[in-house]
Parts: sequence; structure tokens; C-alpha cells
Amino acid sequence: NAWQYVYAFSTVTDPSTLTPQDVTNNPSLSLNGLEPNTAYNLWIRSNCGTESYGNWSSVIDLYTGYCIPDGTGTYFLSTFTTTGGYTNINHTAATKISGYENLSATDIVSGYQGQTLSLYMAGNTGTHHFYVWLDLNKDLDFNDAGETLIATTAYTANYSADIVIPTDLAFGDYRIRVAEQYSGSLIPACGTTSGQFKDFTLSVIPPPYWTGAVSTAWNVPGNWSDNAVPTVATNVIVNSANPAVISTDVTIASLTLGASANVTVNGLLNVGNISVASGGMMTVANDAAILQTNGATNTGLVTVKRNSHDLFRQDYTLWSSPVSGQNLRAFSTQTLFNRFSSYDTSLGANGNYVQEIVTTADMNTKTFTNAKGYLIRMPNNWVEVGGTAQSYLGSFTGTLN
Repeated sequence: NAWQYVYAFSTVTDPSTLTPQDVTNNPSLSLNGLEPNTAYNLWIRSNCGTESYGNWSSVIDLYTGYCIPDGTGTYFLSTFTTTGGYTNINHTAATKISGYENLSATDIVSGYQGQTLSLYMAGNTGTHHFYVWLDLNKDLDFNDAGETLIATTAYTANYSADIVIPTDLAFGDYRIRVAEQYSGSLIPACGTTSGQFKDFTLSVIPPPYWTGAVSTAWNVPGNWSDNAVPTVATNVIVNSANPAVISTDVTIASLTLGASANVTVNGLLNVGNISVASGGMMTVANDAAILQTNGATNTGLVTVKRNSHDLFRQDYTLWSSPVSGQNLRAFSTQTLFNRFSSYDTSLGANGNYVQEIVTTADMNTKTFTNAKGYLIRMPNNWVEVGGTAQSYLGSFTGTLN
């Protein structure tokens, strides 16, 4: 049960010119120190003892990289582009260089976990099938579950599709293989097509995060880990104790605040999901605004500031809360408890006002109801008529509605 093996670059064709290495007990063989993207020849033979050996096996072809497919004919992949990534691929070709081109070192799309990438591909002429594979586990093939991303069954001149970078895909570089096929049946990633194969790279990178190394200004590139201000496709992370201040119109994909974060919105923030960890601080200043896409979800506490007009003690303001969980009484603790009202349209012919705080339990537990208006009088220690009217600085704290 002993064996010997020899291996060398593929230019070597005679195993007898090599020095055999011994192995025992039918092990699985690991070859270390091989050069990447290189072809090798391997032979094995039995070691029967006392200088008695079997014949060398037929040559076993090895390649330390991805298989090299082939594309025949004059048809080729003329365009492959991506949008939505942090960086994108914009590949076009006017001629066919070969049936397979490895562009993985130069044509790279980068993005974040969970980010959507839009792909576009086209053939040089006529109609085609299109294929896209992604080696998710970096095992140098495209045969595993989920690694065939696109395999069209209808002939078209071009094809567009969106793919989502898996949220659990580790940071690093992954090989993408794209093919167009002018005719024939479904092809494997290592097969032959009447068209062309091309390889590209997907680089999964951490989302940019706030450092605040230069100032508090959101739109200063030096305040970000990648030295670039976030864009509409960016899932932003802030977890630095250095405050971040949004003073202009900002549009991003999502915002995640860690326990150390401190973000103030003085302008307009257009965003998807917002998550604020316990201990994190997010403040929306008076006259600032947050716009969110339909279906956005919010977690954690945010403070929203809203100021009334200049008023006297017995004046009222109609308030509605932009957050869930804000206690009604705590919003204006110096207002008399019986001066919190809402309007009930079901009462009488034209509706009537209803006192909202009646019991001690109401004071302790009643919160603003979403999308409901409350008429609240100014604090009882406020300036009287004849003095200088003042604005009430309202503060709502809770989860954004």
C-alpha cells in the first residue's frame, strides 16, 4: 500500500527524469508551493518494496487556477457593464481576441454585502444566450449551489439583470465568469461555446465608515475611511465618537449608528433603513428633515427637534410626533395636565375636543399616537401677554415613524 509520485511543469513529459516522492497508506495527496495559474503534469506508481515498482500512470493534468474554457466562431461578448457598485466595470470590445479572456486583474466591480448590482451584457451582432457565474466559495470552479447567477433561455441581442451581493459573503475578491452563446444548448462554465467567455472580479469590501478625522462636516472626503463622501448606493456606518453633522441635502442607501455614534441632521437626509444602537445618538434639528423610501425600517432611538411659533402662556400649538414612543406628558412637563387635548370628529355634529391626560396612569404611560394631532398649551410658567413671546423648543425621542 505504498506509492510514489512525481510532478513537474507541463513542459516535462517523461516521469523517469524526475525524483520520486514516497507516500503510504493511500493518503490524499497535497502539493504545496505550486505557482498560481500554472499547468503541471503528475504521475503516480505503486511501490512494492525491495526496489520493485509498478509502471508510471498516464499523465494527470493539473492546473492551479480556474479552468480555461473555449469560445469558437466569430461571435463575442462586446459589452459587459455594471452599475450600482462602489466601483464598476465598463468593458467594451470591438473585436474578438480569443475564445476566452481573463480580465480579472483589471476589470473589477466592488461593492458591499447586501448591495444590489445591475449587470448589462451584449453580443457583437445577432442574438445570444447569456451566462454569468460567481465562485462564491473560492474553490476554483463554478459548480456549487448558487454559483450560476444568470442562464438565459431566450435569444436576445442584450440582457440586463440585478444581482445582490450575499449579506454573508466574506470580504475579498471573487471570480466572475460571463459568456455569450450564439447557438446551442446550456453550456457549463468550463465548456465550449459558439461565442466567448470572459472573466472579471467582484471585490466585496467593507462599507465606508465615518472617522471624523478632519472635521464634523459630512461632505468632507477626509472624514471617511475610503476618503470619499457616501453616495446614493452607500450603506453608511457611523460608530466614531467624533460627531458627524449633515448640513446639506444628502442621499444614501441606509444608515447604521453604533453605540459611540453622534449624528446631527441640519439639512435633508434621504435614506432607506436607519438603525441606531443603544448608546448611539441621532438628532434631527428644527427645520431639518428625513425622507425615507417606502418599506424602510427603523430601529433605535432618534431625537427630533421642532420649535413652535413665538407664543404666550395661554396659547396652544397643534403637535404631531414624528417618532413612536414619545410620552405625551414628558413632552411639556410644565403644561397643566388638563391642557393636553385632541379632536374627536365622532362627537356631536361637528366633533369636539377631548382631554387626553385624565389619570396618573395617563401621565406615566400615554404616548403620542402616530399621525394624530394634539393641542397642547404652553407651559404654565411661560411668558404672559405684555411680555416678549417665546418659541417652545419641542423635543421628540423615539423610533422614527
